[in-house]
Amino acid sequence: MKRQEKLTNFFSTEPGTVAEGDLQTSSTQQDGAESPPIIETLDECDSNASPAVKKPRLAFDPMDIGRFVRKSSSLHAPLTEEERFKALTDCWKPDEHYQFPKVLESTRTRAFQHHYLVKWPWLAYSEMHGGGAFCKYCVLFARETSDQRGPNFLGVLVAKPLNKYKKALDILKNHERCQYHCEAKGKAEKFLDWYNDKVGHDLRNRLLAARGEQVKKNRQGLVPIIRTILLCGKQNIPLRGHRDDGSLSAVDGNNNDGNFRALLRYRLDAGDRLLEEHLNSAKKNATYVSHTFQNEIISTIGKIIRRRIVAEVKVAKFFAVLADESRDVGKTDQLTVCLRYVGGEDNQHVVKEVFLKFSDVEEKTGSGLARSILGVLQEEGLDIRNLRGQGYDGCSAMRGSNKGAQAEIKAVVPQALYFHCASHCLNLALVHSSELAAIRLVAGSVANVCAFFSNSSKRTRILQDQIERLNSSNSRKKRLKTLCMTRWVESHQAFIAFKELLIPIVQSLLELEQEVGETGARSYELLSAICKCQFVTSLFIIESFSSLFLPLSVKLQAKELDIFAALDLVDNVLLVLRRRREAAIDGFQQILAEVTEVCDSLEIDIRMPRICERQLNRENHPADSSEEYFRVTSYIPYLDSLIDGFISLFADARQGALKVQCLIPKFAVRSSVTDLHPAIEFYESDLSCSVNVAKAEFERWRAKWMEVPQNGVPASAIDALNHCPAADFPKINIL
Repeated sequence: MKRQEKLTNFFSTEPGTVAEGDLQTSSTQQDGAESPPIIETLDECDSNASPAVKKPRLAFDPMDIGRFVRKSSSLHAPLTEEERFKALTDCWKPDEHYQFPKVLESTRTRAFQHHYLVKWPWLAYSEMHGGGAFCKYCVLFARETSDQRGPNFLGVLVAKPLNKYKKALDILKNHERCQYHCEAKGKAEKFLDWYNDKVGHDLRNRLLAARGEQVKKNRQGLVPIIRTILLCGKQNIPLRGHRDDGSLSAVDGNNNDGNFRALLRYRLDAGDRLLEEHLNSAKKNATYVSHTFQNEIISTIGKIIRRRIVAEVKVAKFFAVLADESRDVGKTDQLTVCLRYVGGEDNQHVVKEVFLKFSDVEEKTGSGLARSILGVLQEEGLDIRNLRGQGYDGCSAMRGSNKGAQAEIKAVVPQALYFHCASHCLNLALVHSSELAAIRLVAGSVANVCAFFSNSSKRTRILQDQIERLNSSNSRKKRLKTLCMTRWVESHQAFIAFKELLIPIVQSLLELEQEVGETGARSYELLSAICKCQFVTSLFIIESFSSLFLPLSVKLQAKELDIFAALDLVDNVLLVLRRRREAAIDGFQQILAEVTEVCDSLEIDIRMPRICERQLNRENHPADSSEEYFRVTSYIPYLDSLIDGFISLFADARQGALKVQCLIPKFAVRSSVTDLHPAIEFYESDLSCSVNVAKAEFERWRAKWMEVPQNGVPASAIDALNHCPAADFPKINIL
C-alpha cells in the first residue's frame, strides 16, 4: 500500500520580506529542491498544543511553475505530455491584488511587478524555491546547457528563480533574445499545435491518407460503445454479468453476460450500422467491449467530469469542502468529498453542491483525515488557500477543536471556518431528547413492530386488510415506515404513520396472537408493549413534534440553503417550542384528548403508575391526576430537552454566521460599520485593502438598501450576491 504523505508536504511558509543573503542561500541549493519550511511540522508540534496557536501556513498552488522545475531535474522522472500541456496553458498566475514579497537588496527593498507577466507572456511567478520568476518555455523545453562554449548550465529563469530585481528588466530582455529561449519557444508552440491535434500531426497519417481515414473510422466505431456505458451510468444500471467476455454473437443461455453486452446486442438489432461494422471488421483483441475497456472509459469520464467541476470552482475562486467517512460493502473506509461553491446559471449566481470523488482512508485520526481531504483537493488541482468553509459531521475526529480534522486544516488555512452539518445538529437534538426513558421505550417498540410486520408478507397482508377496513377514509397512510438512523426525514414520517395506524396495528396483532408458535408469542409481547397508556401518550407527544420537525428536516438538506436561512428556520421552530413550553398545560390537554379517544377505542385505561417513596426504575413524580403526571414526566421534560438541544447544538453555527451577517441587506439596514469590523479583520488577505476602504463601501451598500421597502430587501446570501455587482461593490462581493 502506498504510504501517505505528511500533511506538511502540501505547505510552505507564508511569503514576506526576505533578506538578500537568505535568497542567495535558497537559490544555491541543489536544482529542484524546495526551500525547507522554517516552521515546525504538525507531527513535530507539541501534542498538547492547540492548532489555534500554531503559525498559519499556506499551500503551494498545484499548478505553480516551481513544481515543474523540480520534476524536470535529471534526478526526477521526466514530465508527461499532459503535465507539459497543463503547465503551458493552466500555469498559476497571481491576480492583480497579489502582494509580492519584498526583497532587501543593499539598502532598498524591491519586489516582482505584476506588469512583467503582462509584458512577457512566457514569464511565470513561483512561490516555491524561495519565490521568484521562471520562464515557462525554458523550464519545460530548454536544453540543460546554454549556447555558449563550455559546460555553462542554465541558471536564472530556468533552474533557479529570478529573485533579484534591481536589473530585472535587463535580465528579462536579454533572456528573450537568447538562442536557447528562442528554441524552447519554438518547441512549445509546436508542442501545443501537436497536442491539440495529435491525429492530424501524426507523421504516419500524413504519409498515408488511408491510415488517417481508418483512425477516424475506428473512433466512430467506439461512439456506440461509449454511449452505452454513459446510458448505464446515468440510469444506475450495472454493467457486468456472470461472464462478460467472448464474442457478442456467442450467447450462452445458462449464463447472464450483463446489461452492457445485452444493450449492445439491442443496438445491433435496432440497426446500428456503425457498431455492426466495427465489430465485424475489428480484430478479436480490439473490439473494445471487455470489462477492462469499460473501466478505462468510466475512469476517463470521471476525469473529464472532475476537470469541469474544478474549472467551475476556479472561476468562483472560493469554495467549501464537505466530507463524510463511511465503510462500504467491501469493508473499506471511504471518504466522500464534495464541494460547495457559487456558480452561474442564466446570468444568475447559484449555490452548487457537487460530488467530487471517493478517497480511501488509511488513518481515521484527525490529522489522517485532514491529509486525505487536502490530498484530494491537491490531486484535482484546487488551490487550498481559497478554501473558506468546512462541513462535516460531529464525530471527534472531524470536529475536535484541538486534534480534529477541521482544526488541522484551520491551522493551515485560518479562514476555512468549520460548520457542523445542520441536519446532523437537528438529529442530535432529537437523539438527546430520546434519552428520556418514556421516549426511548416508544422508539424501541415502534422499531420492533415495524420489523415484525416487514419480515413477513402474510403479516403485512393482514395489516393492509385491517387498514382498508378501519382507516380507509380517515387516514392517508397505508403502510408503516421503518425507523432509520441516518435518513431523519423517514424517522419523522415513521412516527406520524405509526400514530395514524395505531388502531389497525393493534387489531392485526390481536389476530396474529391467535396463531401458534413464534408469531403468536411475538404478537403477544408487542401488544403488551403498545397497549399501555404510557406508550400511547408518549407516542402522541413524539408525533406532535415530528410534524413540526419534518418540514425543517427536509429544508435543512436543501443544497441552495445558506447558513442565514438555516438559522432562520431553526429560530422559527425554537420560537414555537418556547411558546409550547409557556402553554404546556393547554398544549398537553389537546394531546391528552386525542390519547383518550384512541385509548377508549382500544379499551386501555388511562391511569398513572403507583407512586411510592423510593423508585429507581421509572419516573416517580407526585401528581394529583394522570394528566398532571404524564405532563410532568413526559411532555415537559421532552420539550425542555429539545429546547436545550436546539440552543447548544446550533450555537457554533450562529457564532460563525455573525461575522458576515451584517452584509445581508435584511440585517445591513439595522447594522453599523463597527459590526463589519470582525469580518474585515478575518478576511483581510482576501480584501487587499485598508479597513477604511471596506467600511466606506459598506456604508454605500447599506445606504442602497435603506431606500428599498422591507419586502423587497434580499434575505439570503445568494440573493444579496445577485444584487451586488462586483464593479460597484468589489469588497462586499468578495465577502
